[in-house]
Amino acid sequence: MNTNHTKQNSDKNHYNTTKLSDSIINTDQTSATVSSKISLLITKSSSDYLDNITHYSAATNRQLQPSQYADLVYSSRMDDLVKPEIKNWFSLKPDDQQVDKFKLSKLSSFLSLFLSNPMAFGSRPLVDMLYLTIDVTRKELKQLIDIHLKQLPTPFKVLKRGRASPVRIKNYQDVYQHFALLGAGNEDKIAIFWGIHPKVLAARPKQRLLKVTINPARYSETELQTFFGWLKDSIGVNAKKKLLTANVTRLDIALDVVGLHLPELIVNQAGCTEYDYWPNETSDDEVVGTQRLGDPGSGHFRAYNKLQKLLDSGPFRIPILSFKKVPFQPLQITRLERVRKPHDTGGLKLGSIWHEAQYFLKGTKIYCPRFLLKLSEKQQKQVRKYGFMYWFTKLGGNSVISVQDLEPLELKINHNLLEAEQRKVLKQLKKAIISA
Repeated sequence: MNTNHTKQNSDKNHYNTTKLSDSIINTDQTSATVSSKISLLITKSSSDYLDNITHYSAATNRQLQPSQYADLVYSSRMDDLVKPEIKNWFSLKPDDQQVDKFKLSKLSSFLSLFLSNPMAFGSRPLVDMLYLTIDVTRKELKQLIDIHLKQLPTPFKVLKRGRASPVRIKNYQDVYQHFALLGAGNEDKIAIFWGIHPKVLAARPKQRLLKVTINPARYSETELQTFFGWLKDSIGVNAKKKLLTANVTRLDIALDVVGLHLPELIVNQAGCTEYDYWPNETSDDEVVGTQRLGDPGSGHFRAYNKLQKLLDSGPFRIPILSFKKVPFQPLQITRLERVRKPHDTGGLKLGSIWHEAQYFLKGTKIYCPRFLLKLSEKQQKQVRKYGFMYWFTKLGGNSVISVQDLEPLELKINHNLLEAEQRKVLKQLKKAIISA
């Protein structure tokens, strides 16, 4: 992978962007306060889309450069199919408003081709969150906290350190008593936890003493190598082995669909019996912001309005594709994400993560959005507000239609291609961590 900083800066300078002059963006869906530093990737053609999407994807997942995403796009050799499909769909300038019969037909065609090869559209699976528990000794832990934490390599520094109270670090006060938040000058943080609660230690005497949480997509390969190189030096003897055998207690793998508005996503998960939904932080309550399929306390699938999340909370360094600057006409973004939470008992090790982690779209079914036309106006509004499966299972949708009605409209996902790409992504991540 190219980690040359000069190349990275060069790619960044070639964004097809314009800066927003106002700090308030007004859309029909919401009024969102955003940083004035946010950039727009003005998208007027299929070529603009393919060029701009490489910059959006590289900013979203800093493991790859824009040029590497461009290689993914053009190595697929699907230009003759992708460009006309992009032109057909985006010539309608689809927004966050409810789409009609004509637009749903165009969207169905676009989504079908996208699911056959997302990389041809500049989208690739990414690791959105990683939790590790590491089997260090008390002596190694003491040296790491008392000495090495005060000697962090550039660009990292300690942003906050203290006791893991419910106010400071949600959901960890019952296991780990102390934390440190590390920053590298961006909007994300790496968290380190230590100090097992006595009651937890009594119940689980083999509980690992050190926990690290990180969103790998927010860091370049060089930054990952720098942080984990420091961690290995801090642990000392057998550090590489201890990282290879680190337990993976959370793994989020995601895929962005740029051009899809969440209410038009009809998605289900095989064997799922629990469904929920939320609006985004500042979005219209009449529009679903997140669809969750599965138990939040364990592994589950979720799809959410990534565009709205970027407008609500950033990171504001990520540029947004828009048809024009004034009025602001952003391209919708839906993120598909699998959240996996293996038990902290060695169920998944970092060393074998690339071939043992469950495929993130296993059992996921996506259906042709034209099916929405079979619903009444009232039913369509309910789907728009709650998401399709919540409406189907909780609001009586299953009395209107059956699962059998959906089966002929299932869109084909190229699972073999995406599972192979997931393995590549995880193998690259493991290499960046271990070879640091």
